[in-house]
Amino acid sequence: MSRRSSTQDRVAEWTIVETMTGKNTVVSVGGHKREWVSLRRAGFAQRVRLTANRDQPPLELERLIERCATTRNPLDAEVYSLEGRISWRLIIEPVPTAGGRCNAVQLWLAAKDVPVKPRRSIAGLVWDFERQICLQPFESTVMSGREGLWEDTEEVSLSRLLSLGERYDEFIETLQLLFASDPSQRIQTHVTVPHAYKELMRWQVNLVAARPGALVVWEDVTDAVPVEPPTLQQIGLHTAHLTGVNVVVIAPAHGTLAMFLTPPPEWVQHIYRSADVHVIHQDDVEAIQKAVADERFAAAATDQPVSTDVRLLTTDGTYERVTMDLLPFPGEIGTGLVVGYFVRSTTA
Repeated sequence: MSRRSSTQDRVAEWTIVETMTGKNTVVSVGGHKREWVSLRRAGFAQRVRLTANRDQPPLELERLIERCATTRNPLDAEVYSLEGRISWRLIIEPVPTAGGRCNAVQLWLAAKDVPVKPRRSIAGLVWDFERQICLQPFESTVMSGREGLWEDTEEVSLSRLLSLGERYDEFIETLQLLFASDPSQRIQTHVTVPHAYKELMRWQVNLVAARPGALVVWEDVTDAVPVEPPTLQQIGLHTAHLTGVNVVVIAPAHGTLAMFLTPPPEWVQHIYRSADVHVIHQDDVEAIQKAVADERFAAAATDQPVSTDVRLLTTDGTYERVTMDLLPFPGEIGTGLVVGYFVRSTTA
């Protein structure tokens, strides 16, 4: 009896293969997370032929993936086993990525008579921490229902992008990669994202540190991973927001407001498309850095924050002064992040 190939035994699903780490690992299959699994462990044939002729040299599946990612051109072909007796349909579809890159591919390898399932809703992004900007392709805006934006590539502020998520499963680890990353660091997390038409979605986010930022692939996996309800902490933050309290995460070393933990106040200009926009007034960044460098700050308790005046950019283009209470970010994560609390002192 002939030995069946691992490719034959697999259930036919779209497989996401990331190309960000240089190792071409599997990060999801049919919307279900796979933790950076090699193609071999995922059950794919390692070498295939583009013809049944055994005189033709076989091709490495990884090389085909790399070629499609480099050229950003899809492949749809019939391929054969090394013996030429088994054939499959191979589809390699580059994932739309901003900045002329390809952060992943969608891979389909199944018998020719197996109907091809709809492609996954997915996009690749480039996060530039020096500019505090995220480059996202048009497909990313479509995923969240904002189909009115027709630019091929959109620049979005990082704080705006991070604040869109309502629940991060690995929140601390995600922030650590974003603001104190090691070049070899990578992480997978799920985040709950509201669609433009209000229903909640579940996205899988794959991040790889790539200084001065990160490479990202996110995929809508709502069909495979249930949307999680808000945590008690999130409910508490939303309640605080209703009383006028705003809670933010600040990266003092970067001089930036990283994200809002409460719903962003409408009067703060946290949505921008230019790297020269400073939500925190540049002259106040040093004051924040001095406050968090104080010995009292390291020992701060929740009822003894360090306070400093900070000017925040408003939606009308002016700066408004608030008193910011600063506390160390919970947990010893070494990110250099701090939590800030403030209330608007004027309704003007």
